[in-house]
Amino acid sequence: MHRGDTIAIAVVLGTAICTASAWLAAGPLDPTLPQHITVGQPSGPAPMERLSPDRGGRSIVAFPTQPRVLWRVRVMGSPQRAIAVDARGAVVVASDTHLTQISADGKVEWKVRLGPTRAASAPIITSSGARWLLTSDGDLLGVDRDGRTLWRQTLPVTSAKPAGQMLPTSDGGAVVPVGSEVFRLESDGRVRTRIALDEMVSSVIQNGADLLLVGVAGGVFRWKPPVAVTPLGSLGGRPEGSAALADPNTLIAVVDGNRLMEMDLRSGSRRARVPDGTYMFYGSPAITARGETRVFSSDGFLLGHNAKGEETWRVALTAGDQRDAGTATTTAGRPAPLVVDHSGAVAFVAGGLELGVASKSGKVSTVSGAACATPVSLVPAGKHRLALACVSGLVWMIGS
Repeated sequence: MHRGDTIAIAVVLGTAICTASAWLAAGPLDPTLPQHITVGQPSGPAPMERLSPDRGGRSIVAFPTQPRVLWRVRVMGSPQRAIAVDARGAVVVASDTHLTQISADGKVEWKVRLGPTRAASAPIITSSGARWLLTSDGDLLGVDRDGRTLWRQTLPVTSAKPAGQMLPTSDGGAVVPVGSEVFRLESDGRVRTRIALDEMVSSVIQNGADLLLVGVAGGVFRWKPPVAVTPLGSLGGRPEGSAALADPNTLIAVVDGNRLMEMDLRSGSRRARVPDGTYMFYGSPAITARGETRVFSSDGFLLGHNAKGEETWRVALTAGDQRDAGTATTTAGRPAPLVVDHSGAVAFVAGGLELGVASKSGKVSTVSGAACATPVSLVPAGKHRLALACVSGLVWMIGS
């Protein structure tokens, strides 16, 4: 089945549930379950934070090679988390006041006011095409692709802050971390099961039939709902941004901002791919098709490392730095998390720097005028397209 394909399957109590989802098979049968379930992974180039369930920031579509501004739109409110993009190229933005959708050609299609609450999560696009958003009062909002509210469910939490990365599941539901609790939800937002940890959860990563839960202090746990959680070990510090799978047995993250740590998920052992004292890093690592990492260093370089920790790629972000073989200096602010396509090209943007694409060979193409003081999210938005959201409320579409 191709990614994004969905099939409505009529079920007779308990018969087809096991074929629809490994998670559903593991849970008890509930006779009140809906009579139709949705099968398939969420479609689109960016249905969730870090693009895919492995959180590797690797695009399924190619980046533009000669990028330029296609359009620019200002949404109401201030976006604070990652934006989402569906299979049609529609961009879904959660600000502190509204959930807004912009069409692929730059028209605001709809906006939903959040009322007295704020967005507490990034939006996700589920396998049924619904847009989900968690608000600061613990309400989970489900909206269809045309902006109609499907439902609003209140999760049994005292506050939705801090909220981790939501993970859409193949049955139209999602896994939603809120503080130290993690909820496995049905397609209508109802709670199927929940667990509580001793640590707040920041990342939820799918690894085969298992979920990896990564805590804000670096703890790593395995969960296969509704089976109890198994501690696997620790990354050895506080992850910055999202952890990601470099391969099915290796979890990797920027830890404490100064080293790139990886964990062997079989043994629980950890090692530094790039040790402390070498660089300072920003945000989440992007993972190439070969399992190499791409990170943004605070001294103005894009850096790549292989599994042995060897530097395999280096790109300076200004022409002056490219002429200088020494240490780069830049006045750029914090970047949006990097994304990489299958050719090895890396798309980047940082505060005060223009959006750019660095090819596998190190050639940099920038977009004149496409910059913001505080970038929030940079994601693929279709073939040869990138979408950028800024805290100011500006949303840019970049293409060839």
